[in-house]
Amino acid sequence: MLPTYFINLDRDADRRAAIETQLRQVGIEATRYAAVDGTALPPELAPYFAHGDGKPPLMKAGEIGCYASHLGVWREIVANNFNAALVLEDDAVLPQDLVPLIDDILARAPHEWDLVLLCGSKDRAVRPLVELEGGRRLVRYSRIPNTTAGYLITGSGARKMLNPAIRRIWPVDWDTRMPWVFQLDTYGVTPAPIHQNTTTLNSSIIRGSGRSRLRAGLPRPTAYTWTSNPIRTPAAFLYNLRVLGPLWWLRCFLVNCGIKIGHLLRPLRRSRQAH
Repeated sequence: MLPTYFINLDRDADRRAAIETQLRQVGIEATRYAAVDGTALPPELAPYFAHGDGKPPLMKAGEIGCYASHLGVWREIVANNFNAALVLEDDAVLPQDLVPLIDDILARAPHEWDLVLLCGSKDRAVRPLVELEGGRRLVRYSRIPNTTAGYLITGSGARKMLNPAIRRIWPVDWDTRMPWVFQLDTYGVTPAPIHQNTTTLNSSIIRGSGRSRLRAGLPRPTAYTWTSNPIRTPAAFLYNLRVLGPLWWLRCFLVNCGIKIGHLLRPLRRSRQAH
């Protein structure tokens, strides 16, 4: 089994117990990484969030702590010279077939992969690449989900995400949505095998400091991004066109347009049904 880490705040004993129970049930031995307090960053991680140009991160303290925790795990992966590792947040809900699924992914993934997301939404079109265990598929996303609850990352991918020249402006689950910034080769698995427990295990990070209102993009174009959203830029378009291919890009675009139209029409349908 791959080296595995789970991120957990010291005060969250219930969350630690929950994820450790699941890990035992699926047969994975994991290392706990003590999550970072965003208001007291360790010296080796603080420079990622210190910007000489005066631009503050578009994050609250809890989001900084979450990002710093993932940075810390990536540092350990690189320091231990691991070829790849599984990284989990402590609210992850794991499937019973996780071990054979990961073995299958490692056997079938393209040679130069950097990141495989194991948790994500279903409301965007994907390009299927390889059939996997349990009726799942290895895919390219047309829109990468904003989640870091569970993912596979290579040593090369960890080094890319640790690039000290890249300012950490956005939360970690937004930066992993922008592989063109970090030069990542990113994939996903659908249906997503890992889910997040958002009912009985409310996040201490969110509970303690909330999500930044700027999380989903700025209200107007700024120096951060001319489109007001970091995943809607020319670089993002060119990345998707390259990894999906022109025909699959067009196909995904049309499917996504249909999904958006469906979302817009949903309130109208409910209104008609109510009357």
